[in-house]
Amino acid sequence: MLKRTLFLLQLLLQLPIALLAQELIFQSVGGGLILPSSECYSITQDPKGYLWIATEQGLVRYDGGTAKLFSATEGLPEKAVYAVGVDLLGGMWFATSRNRLLRYVGGKLVETPSDIPVKLGDKKFYNNIYDLKTIGGKMHIQTPRQSYLLDTKLRAITKFPVKSKADDLVFELSDSAIVSNNTNYFADRKTNFQSPQRINVLINAGKRYARFVMNFDRVADLNWRVLAQQSGRYSFFIFNDRLVQIDAQLKHEIYQLAAPAISFYRDRDGGLWIGTVKKGVIYIPSPKHPTLQITSLNGYSVSGICEDREGNVWCTTLENGVYVSASKHLRRYSIPGISFAPPAQMWRAGDRLFVAPENFGLLAVDEFSNFKTIKAIGNSRVRSVAYYGGSFKVSLNDRLAILDQRLSPKNNARFLFSDTYFRDISIYDNTTERNGKVYSITHDKILQHTEKGIVTITMLKSPGRCIEYLNDSTLVYGCANGLYSLHLPTGRENRFPDIEHTVTAIMPNRGTELWVATKGNGLYRISADGKIGRMDVQLGLGTDVFYDLYTDRYGTIWCATNSGLRKLSLSRGHWSAERIGVDEGLPGGDVYRIAIHAEQCYLLTPDGLLSFPSSISLRPRVRPVLVGVRITSKAKQVNGTAVLKLPASGHSLMFTFSVASYRNRAIKISYRLRADNSFVSVSGNQLLFQDLKPGDYQLEAFAVAANGMRSKETVRFSFAVASPFYLTWWFICLGLLTLLLLLFTVRKWQISRIDKREREKDRINVLIAQSKLAALQARMNPHFIFNAINSIQNYIITNRTTDASQYLTKFSRLIRLVLKQSGEKTISLQEEIDTLKLYCELEKLRFKEAFDYDITVDPALDAYHIHVPTMFIQPYVENAIWHGLTSLRGQRRGKLQIVVVSFENELLISITDNGIGRKMAAEMQPQKNYVSAGMMLTEQRLKTMQEIFPKGSFKVKVLDLEMGTRVEITLSLTEDS
Repeated sequence: MLKRTLFLLQLLLQLPIALLAQELIFQSVGGGLILPSSECYSITQDPKGYLWIATEQGLVRYDGGTAKLFSATEGLPEKAVYAVGVDLLGGMWFATSRNRLLRYVGGKLVETPSDIPVKLGDKKFYNNIYDLKTIGGKMHIQTPRQSYLLDTKLRAITKFPVKSKADDLVFELSDSAIVSNNTNYFADRKTNFQSPQRINVLINAGKRYARFVMNFDRVADLNWRVLAQQSGRYSFFIFNDRLVQIDAQLKHEIYQLAAPAISFYRDRDGGLWIGTVKKGVIYIPSPKHPTLQITSLNGYSVSGICEDREGNVWCTTLENGVYVSASKHLRRYSIPGISFAPPAQMWRAGDRLFVAPENFGLLAVDEFSNFKTIKAIGNSRVRSVAYYGGSFKVSLNDRLAILDQRLSPKNNARFLFSDTYFRDISIYDNTTERNGKVYSITHDKILQHTEKGIVTITMLKSPGRCIEYLNDSTLVYGCANGLYSLHLPTGRENRFPDIEHTVTAIMPNRGTELWVATKGNGLYRISADGKIGRMDVQLGLGTDVFYDLYTDRYGTIWCATNSGLRKLSLSRGHWSAERIGVDEGLPGGDVYRIAIHAEQCYLLTPDGLLSFPSSISLRPRVRPVLVGVRITSKAKQVNGTAVLKLPASGHSLMFTFSVASYRNRAIKISYRLRADNSFVSVSGNQLLFQDLKPGDYQLEAFAVAANGMRSKETVRFSFAVASPFYLTWWFICLGLLTLLLLLFTVRKWQISRIDKREREKDRINVLIAQSKLAALQARMNPHFIFNAINSIQNYIITNRTTDASQYLTKFSRLIRLVLKQSGEKTISLQEEIDTLKLYCELEKLRFKEAFDYDITVDPALDAYHIHVPTMFIQPYVENAIWHGLTSLRGQRRGKLQIVVVSFENELLISITDNGIGRKMAAEMQPQKNYVSAGMMLTEQRLKTMQEIFPKGSFKVKVLDLEMGTRVEITLSLTEDS
């Protein structure tokens, strides 16, 4: 392994690397594109913006978010579809594995009669349609045997006229196209081929023609597809693994391809794309230079190629579905055995670009973007490269290598100082003053380069990173813990506030300011007078991690960040920012280094060394295409042309928009419902309207992509919401009539009520006499009985006979319950709760609704079978009402809460009031010294029960609250057997 590595290193040092392997960045398409088969044959974009993909198991239409599979239901007679084409009017055509021709009409596939045979003669030679292309208003159908013409209007198919049966390949050449015309004679020769083989080619161009011969040695490897394209003033055709270029004078050049070609495509810029068998796709940017090729997707057979209107390049493969490249301008470089992953470095010095790979010395890039090794550096670790004094200074771990303009060594100057940190002995960055003075920064020093050597100016308080001039007397340098300035005449150092993270780059701009990149503190601009502003916040750059900075000759600032690039441009005194990230083709977020050389922008990323033309925007401002909308009302599809009428309530209207957008999928729908409303934007592709107000509506909606571009198409749809029935004229008339009838009924009721009140007085007097007698027998608090009767009499005196009747009825029920329970030692919990409810209701009425009460019983309790002492809760409730709640006198509304729960075979009862409390109640009644007899009797009964049931628990606790009092009673649970 060591010998192999040394051999590779020696080889790289001996030979300049003139051509680095380049490839475009393709990614497998996932998300909403679910393919029925990974074996795909063709891909085309229709005028609406849909992508159509032909596969072995069906036809797929894709809008960038969702895919629709066409099957027999939509008219597909067999699953395999081999070719896709677009006619002059934008109609879509498809060819199946059995040479059926289908056209897309109204959501269905309609077959056009065709007699193109699938097999020839002995049925060993397949004659499948492999290309559909519109040329001169007609569709050109290509098979290995014959070329056909399809009149898409008449839907008639004719054979392309054969002009020469003596030639194997015949091409008709015009100013706008090159058309191949394969002959039956050529197809029949396949079984008679013997190596080597000569293929006769005829080029017809009106009255001019040209003939030449193509020689093939390995006949068994021949691919029988003939592919042709025209780009600029050149025409091209491919047969097997030969690319033929034909100029305007009919002169030809033949170029060898890496593998047989199965697809051929021309993009809108004239670039050529060739899909090969197992060798990926070949991109030729300039038709004038077919040898300048970029190969990608190596190992795959690329069967179809398409560039969409957003600039994405799509490739179908026979092995693994569909791949897409977001930009044909973004390229990745690779050299076998060399890694450009971190900690690789890159510098722009003089007129050269230098790249230090992770595991190999130093590469230089010239003005033609050719890479070559610098032999003088060898395999040393390069720390920095600078150009001053007419030579390149390359800082290594232990020396400063000096190179001339031809990158040959002039001298290896040993450092003239001793550093305690051996691994960081080298120079990290340099800056040159206008008068020629050079300063450098190392791990722990700032150095000045003089004629006698390198002199230490100051020692650093933190590991150094970068350095630049602010003005003639001030240096600004970045360290691991922030940004500092050094005043050269006095040697005074100052630290810039608020910057505490590592400074990764300092860059001069326009000769009057410095830009500072930090790893976690954002991006700063420092003016010549030292004023500093944070630009990442002002410009909304969306990150505070910046790795590198570069300014081009136009004053544009390029920022390398952890989420792609930021391109900052100054126009009319205002800075604007453009983001370049994954959506624009970058393989990932992190960009560690950036430099522009020979109009190419070079990037060092975890995925390697990338480049793209700096004048090309990787984020084209392309409108999303609103290709359709589906309208449903309560899951039923609605005709989009008629005015829809919705009911007043319970209506639902959903709009589902189909938006063709493949690069900026963060789609929003902007809409308004009336012309006088403002537009509102919502994320996603659906709008749902429910329970709208009555009236007429005119929906206007359009799609907006992540780049801010709106669709050219606008959806308009009219609908109306009916008025509710209670706003109709007939309902209003009926309401007025009902109101008059109600007034008459109320008046009649008032008259009868007066008569009834007199009759009630006599009946109530009798009930009062009976209640007095029952109360005396019930041993209840006579004060309560007295007050209750007074309340009833007061109701009668004030002519409130109804209230008196209600009060007296409840009072009678309470007396009857007490009389019934008076002879019992215990009663059920439910009976106790019923008694309490009647008692609290009477007290609430008596005290003029001065308080609210709430009785809560744990649902888990069986209140009908749990027994408690008779009337043992009522005295505490009475005490809470009389001494706590009634003394509030309007301070706040009284509240009484009774809670009954169980816990570990015990019954817990709490009586809580928000009254004045025991202390204040005692102060208000100092002379009475009143103790509730009911409470005393209950406590005595609890003590007696404790003696009878020694294993039980019978406790009473009184707690003073911040507002009010709480009584907690604990009883052992007993159940009726």
